[in-house]
Amino acid sequence: MLKLLPILLALHHSVTISKAAITGPYKMASTTLQNVATLDSSDQRVNLHYPITTNNTSINDNHSFPLIAYAHGLDNAATDYTKLFESLVSFGFIVAAHWSCLEGCSDDTTSLPYDPPGFGHYYQQQLLVVDWMRNSTSLPCSINFTVGVAIAGHSMGGQSTLFSSSLNNASQHGIVVAAMHHAFTHEYPAPSIPFLAFTGSEDVIAWSTMTEKFYNAAAEGHNQTRGYINKADADHFEPEDPFFPFYYSYNPMVGPYTAAFFKLIMEKKKIEYGINYEEMIYGNSTTISICHGGDGKMTKCEMHV
Repeated sequence: MLKLLPILLALHHSVTISKAAITGPYKMASTTLQNVATLDSSDQRVNLHYPITTNNTSINDNHSFPLIAYAHGLDNAATDYTKLFESLVSFGFIVAAHWSCLEGCSDDTTSLPYDPPGFGHYYQQQLLVVDWMRNSTSLPCSINFTVGVAIAGHSMGGQSTLFSSSLNNASQHGIVVAAMHHAFTHEYPAPSIPFLAFTGSEDVIAWSTMTEKFYNAAAEGHNQTRGYINKADADHFEPEDPFFPFYYSYNPMVGPYTAAFFKLIMEKKKIEYGINYEEMIYGNSTTISICHGGDGKMTKCEMHV
């Protein structure tokens, strides 16, 4: 959300540099789709990030990849998540990130109590991107819709992802899995699909209690696969590119763990490219398991299947 220098300086003492991230075999290509007319008039661009196909015989490359629709936070442009998108694409995903509603939506200014103005129906932008991508015939990459669609988002985009994964929205738009990165929300509907909820003990913008409330709501109302990751010392900017040379709050492991979970749910792949996705999410390894040291110290971390 807000990139205010005083907040950054106040949080700087708690920042730790994560270990080198796990990556997939693909490099990323990007383009900007202009004038996606169904989106809010505030900005109708969509950044599209996709794997560069290769003749490397070690890669089982069918040139068709699952889609992730990513929702930005307040005052966060789609370009603020380039490192995260590179990570997701490296595992064989296509990422579509809309620009609309940077500071709230212009066409539908509905607001929710205690939230920034103009974000009440912000989640619909994410759903519109999914629908537009499904119906587009002029993309530079091929999307595999047979495995369903994934959604993810940061801050207000995390709330967007929460709403898009609940309230019957997921079933209506073919969404099968979600990841909320430090969601800012005062509403707590229960997601109806498998999801990972990321937060951090040093997040003073979207407090970890926000994430815990919708995670618990899912536990009460459903029995779907879900995970709660409250990383010790992680702050609100964990999914974003580092925007000052001395400020390293970006966590390069957010992408790999998000991708591993999506691989397990969407493609039913436990191991691929020599990477053990099942061990990353559900295992006990102190080197790669998210809850047992692979992403550093946790305040709380649990997975339910």
